[in-house]
Amino acid sequence: MVSILLVLLPIISIQLSSVSSVQLSNLQYNVGGDVSIKDEKVVIENFSYSGAAPDAFFYIGTSGSPADAGTIGIHVQYPAGQDKPLGPYSGQDIEFALPADVSGADVTWVSVWCRQYSINFGHAVLVAEDGAESEPESEPDSGAELGRLSLYITA
Repeated sequence: MVSILLVLLPIISIQLSSVSSVQLSNLQYNVGGDVSIKDEKVVIENFSYSGAAPDAFFYIGTSGSPADAGTIGIHVQYPAGQDKPLGPYSGQDIEFALPADVSGADVTWVSVWCRQYSINFGHAVLVAEDGAESEPESEPDSGAELGRLSLYITA
């Protein structure tokens, strides 16, 4: 009797965290879109916002929560160099550079925040409270991690 053992070890391991996105919550004014951090920039695909609030801006955080954006968040000018409130958007892809002293790896949340009324209109939490990166809600399991497969053939 001849026995052959074939063992295949994991050969592919892909981490989606650097390219995955997290949906913006829609708390008010039709805020929506998919947020990710790429090349030290915040990228929001399919961004929407009604533009109806008087003083809405993007804020990012490296700690705490979006509910505290007005006190611990970092105001980001969009478009760069302008300090005008956000206007209406309907499905546009936008991106903005992070401030020079903030690394993309340190960003834990992004918020659309009204300075005048201290209200969070919508946010994306990029890192869970335990420090682990958030998994994308809309992404299916990649199936990219292969487990151990053993095949026994006997004759």
